[in-house]
Amino acid sequence: MTVMLPDAFGRRLDRIVGPNSTADILAAISAPRPLAVRIHGDDDVVNQIRGELESGGFQPSPIAWCPQAFLLEDGDRATVQESASFQSGRIWIQSLSSMAAVTALEVSPGDDVLDLCAAPGSKTSMIGAAQANRGILVANDRSRQRLFKLRSTLTRFGLDRVEITCGPGEAYGSSHSNCFDRVLVDAPCSGEGMLHESDPAGLSQWSEGRIRRLARRQGGLLTAGLRTLRRGGCCIYSTCTYAPEENEVVVDRVLRKLGSGFELEPIACGMPRGMPGLGEWDGKSMLAGMEHCLRLLPGTDPGLTGFFIARIRRRA
Repeated sequence: MTVMLPDAFGRRLDRIVGPNSTADILAAISAPRPLAVRIHGDDDVVNQIRGELESGGFQPSPIAWCPQAFLLEDGDRATVQESASFQSGRIWIQSLSSMAAVTALEVSPGDDVLDLCAAPGSKTSMIGAAQANRGILVANDRSRQRLFKLRSTLTRFGLDRVEITCGPGEAYGSSHSNCFDRVLVDAPCSGEGMLHESDPAGLSQWSEGRIRRLARRQGGLLTAGLRTLRRGGCCIYSTCTYAPEENEVVVDRVLRKLGSGFELEPIACGMPRGMPGLGEWDGKSMLAGMEHCLRLLPGTDPGLTGFFIARIRRRA
């Protein structure tokens, strides 16, 4: 299939990530999607499921920064979904870049956590596993239809203590201020990192106008998420897109508005390789610390898809 994207898409990528990474991104749009799984359980379960995957003909490659994650070199999504391990809820198909966002949040047992844009629930279930049945977990999504998938995902993993809410995430800043130790704002975005030739509709929807429209809502979501943090708490803002207008520009605008009580901080060592956040876009300089953000790109580490991650700490 011939991938048809506006010339503006490639020109923008050149400016954002450079020609070499642009070539990797465009090649990934036509290449088979990476297949990764996350195992739900302790070390004994992880070792057991890894053996089952190997016996089933897969070649699971461990991911150093996420002990429960494996990249499957051979096999396909349908075969994984037909396996006994998947049917029993012990493994879950999830992109490595998506797992990286939750790993960067550094959830510990006992943390109170808000997942502001939670459906379909892959990241929420990973947060719940990290909490080890200790602490509050609130999963919100504004789409009542998507909540069915969220509930199904959490039930599959036996996470029955999650409080599920349905409403605009922007309202949480006033209704739940100073309530959480950790907040994930995985904002709805233009999905440039997920564009693939197998989804012609997604390719046809790309436009700079859509990027600008989404950026306006993303700022409101991040503002609300930061206001729900307790002092000393951390928020991860993430998207699966390359557009600076939805990434660094959103973070810059929100932090300037909220003032000195929040700051960007480095993401833990050992995370997948990527690019630092941009210090400038369209002639405008970003706040100091934007280099601490992480841009994940195809070609930088095996199995990655396009993603942006910013870690923000509430100091006051």
